[in-house]
Amino acid sequence: MKKWVYILIISIVAILVAGYVIVTDHLARVNPTPQIENKQAAPENRTLIKGGGACVKEDLTIDPATITCVFITKDKCDGNFNQGILCSAEELKTLCGPTKVNIYADNELYFVDSCGNQANPSDISQYNNKSYWTYSLK
Repeated sequence: MKKWVYILIISIVAILVAGYVIVTDHLARVNPTPQIENKQAAPENRTLIKGGGACVKEDLTIDPATITCVFITKDKCDGNFNQGILCSAEELKTLCGPTKVNIYADNELYFVDSCGNQANPSDISQYNNKSYWTYSLK
Protein backbone atom coordinates (compact mmCIF):
# COMPACT_ATOMS: atom_id res chain seq x y z
CA MET A 1 0.00 0.00 0.00
CA LYS A 2 0.97 3.56 -0.45
CA LYS A 3 2.40 5.64 2.38
CA TRP A 4 -0.56 8.04 2.44
CA VAL A 5 -3.00 5.14 3.07
CA TYR A 6 -1.05 4.14 6.20
CA ILE A 7 -1.04 7.75 7.40
CA LEU A 8 -4.80 7.98 6.79
CA ILE A 9 -5.48 4.76 8.73
CA ILE A 10 -3.28 5.87 11.65
CA SER A 11 -5.02 9.28 11.70
CA ILE A 12 -8.48 7.70 11.80
CA VAL A 13 -7.47 5.36 14.62
CA ALA A 14 -6.00 8.29 16.60
CA ILE A 15 -9.24 10.29 16.18
CA LEU A 16 -11.35 7.33 17.31
CA VAL A 17 -9.18 6.75 20.40
CA ALA A 18 -9.27 10.45 21.32
CA GLY A 19 -13.06 10.50 20.93
CA TYR A 20 -13.41 7.42 23.13
CA VAL A 21 -11.26 9.01 25.86
CA ILE A 22 -13.31 12.24 25.79
CA VAL A 23 -16.65 10.41 25.92
CA THR A 24 -15.64 8.03 28.72
CA ASP A 25 -14.18 10.90 30.76
CA HIS A 26 -17.44 12.88 30.36
CA LEU A 27 -19.57 9.86 31.31
CA ALA A 28 -17.44 9.20 34.38
CA ARG A 29 -18.08 12.75 35.59
CA VAL A 30 -21.81 12.77 34.74
CA ASN A 31 -22.59 9.28 36.09
CA PRO A 32 -19.80 8.14 38.40
CA THR A 33 -19.70 4.65 39.82
CA PRO A 34 -20.63 4.92 43.50
CA GLN A 35 -17.91 4.07 45.95
CA ILE A 36 -18.71 0.75 47.56
CA GLU A 37 -16.26 0.58 50.40
CA ASN A 38 -16.51 -0.70 53.90
CA LYS A 39 -14.12 1.43 55.90
CA GLN A 40 -13.73 1.61 59.64
CA ALA A 41 -15.36 4.57 61.33
CA ALA A 42 -13.17 7.62 61.79
CA PRO A 43 -11.72 7.75 65.31
CA GLU A 44 -12.91 11.29 66.00
CA ASN A 45 -16.54 11.83 66.98
CA ARG A 46 -18.12 14.34 64.59
CA THR A 47 -21.04 16.54 65.51
CA LEU A 48 -24.28 15.32 64.01
CA ILE A 49 -26.09 17.85 61.80
CA LYS A 50 -29.64 17.99 63.18
CA GLY A 51 -32.45 19.69 61.28
CA GLY A 52 -30.32 19.74 58.16
CA GLY A 53 -31.11 19.30 54.53
CA ALA A 54 -29.63 19.16 51.09
CA CYS A 55 -28.19 22.51 49.97
CA VAL A 56 -28.08 22.24 46.19
CA LYS A 57 -26.49 24.58 43.69
CA GLU A 58 -25.11 24.42 40.18
CA ASP A 59 -21.33 24.72 39.94
CA LEU A 60 -20.60 26.55 36.69
CA THR A 61 -16.83 26.39 37.26
CA ILE A 62 -16.86 22.69 36.33
CA ASP A 63 -17.23 21.74 32.67
CA PRO A 64 -19.84 20.46 32.10
CA ALA A 65 -21.73 22.36 34.82
CA THR A 66 -22.39 20.09 37.79
CA ILE A 67 -25.01 20.14 40.52
CA THR A 68 -23.25 20.14 43.89
CA CYS A 69 -24.80 19.34 47.25
CA VAL A 70 -23.87 19.75 50.90
CA PHE A 71 -25.94 18.47 53.84
CA ILE A 72 -26.10 21.49 56.18
CA THR A 73 -28.56 23.68 58.06
CA LYS A 74 -30.73 26.23 56.25
CA ASP A 75 -28.92 29.25 57.71
CA LYS A 76 -25.63 28.09 56.14
CA CYS A 77 -27.07 27.27 52.71
CA ASP A 78 -26.33 29.61 49.80
CA GLY A 79 -28.27 27.50 47.29
CA ASN A 80 -31.62 25.71 47.08
CA PHE A 81 -32.33 24.25 50.56
CA ASN A 82 -34.29 20.98 50.84
CA GLN A 83 -35.23 20.42 54.50
CA GLY A 84 -34.95 16.80 55.63
CA ILE A 85 -33.73 15.58 52.23
CA LEU A 86 -30.34 13.89 51.83
CA CYS A 87 -27.90 14.84 49.07
CA SER A 88 -28.11 11.27 47.76
CA ALA A 89 -31.82 11.72 46.87
CA GLU A 90 -32.14 10.81 43.18
CA GLU A 91 -34.63 13.61 42.44
CA LEU A 92 -31.97 16.23 43.26
CA LYS A 93 -29.88 14.97 40.31
CA THR A 94 -26.58 15.47 42.15
CA LEU A 95 -23.48 13.32 41.77
CA CYS A 96 -23.92 12.13 45.38
CA GLY A 97 -24.92 8.52 45.87
CA PRO A 98 -24.95 5.72 48.45
CA THR A 99 -21.74 4.23 49.82
CA LYS A 100 -20.93 1.79 52.59
CA VAL A 101 -18.53 4.29 54.15
CA ASN A 102 -19.29 5.30 57.75
CA ILE A 103 -18.54 8.22 60.06
CA TYR A 104 -18.88 8.34 63.81
CA ALA A 105 -21.13 11.19 65.02
CA ASP A 106 -22.77 11.68 68.41
CA ASN A 107 -21.63 8.20 69.46
CA GLU A 108 -23.35 6.47 66.52
CA LEU A 109 -22.24 5.24 63.08
CA TYR A 110 -23.68 7.04 60.05
CA PHE A 111 -23.47 6.30 56.36
CA VAL A 112 -21.68 8.89 54.22
CA ASP A 113 -22.69 9.57 50.62
CA SER A 114 -20.18 9.63 47.75
CA CYS A 115 -19.81 13.41 48.19
CA GLY A 116 -18.77 13.01 51.84
CA ASN A 117 -22.08 14.16 53.33
CA GLN A 118 -23.68 12.67 56.44
CA ALA A 119 -26.58 10.36 55.66
CA ASN A 120 -28.71 8.17 57.96
CA PRO A 121 -27.52 5.84 60.73
CA SER A 122 -25.48 2.97 59.38
CA ASP A 123 -27.83 0.00 58.84
CA ILE A 124 -26.61 -2.37 56.14
CA SER A 125 -30.11 -3.88 55.82
CA GLN A 126 -31.27 -0.44 54.54
CA TYR A 127 -28.43 0.04 52.04
CA ASN A 128 -30.60 -0.72 48.97
CA ASN A 129 -33.65 1.11 50.33
CA LYS A 130 -34.16 4.18 48.09
CA SER A 131 -36.09 6.17 50.71
CA TYR A 132 -33.35 5.53 53.31
CA TRP A 133 -31.00 7.47 51.01
CA THR A 134 -33.63 10.17 50.30
CA TYR A 135 -35.06 11.33 53.65
CA SER A 136 -33.06 12.24 56.74
CA LEU A 137 -34.13 10.41 59.90
CA LYS A 138 -32.54 13.01 62.19
